[in-house]
Amino acid sequence: MNVILLIAISITVVVETLEQLMFKASAKYEKFRHHFLICGIVLHVVQILSWFFVLALIPLNKAIIALAATYITIALASKCIFKEQVSKRGWVGILAIVAGLTLITSTGL
Repeated sequence: MNVILLIAISITVVVETLEQLMFKASAKYEKFRHHFLICGIVLHVVQILSWFFVLALIPLNKAIIALAATYITIALASKCIFKEQVSKRGWVGILAIVAGLTLITSTGL
């Protein structure tokens, strides 16, 4: 995997995670709802642009696999920031995604 593709996928995953955290915060904190919502929408636009860049570099069937990392980052970030619980089944799912991403990327994305 080339460096530009790795950076583009990483930016997409990080921005998608931040976007979801902003939307969660807008639902949770009524006093700052408007600010979090606007921030989430701006991040969504950035995520779409970075996703288009990823799609310009690799086929969709390979790109969508890399985006599975957002399931991991969102779950871990919501646990750390919002103190949400991850069930045992959730941890098994996260480990399965990590294993799957490892297998797929080790053979080349």
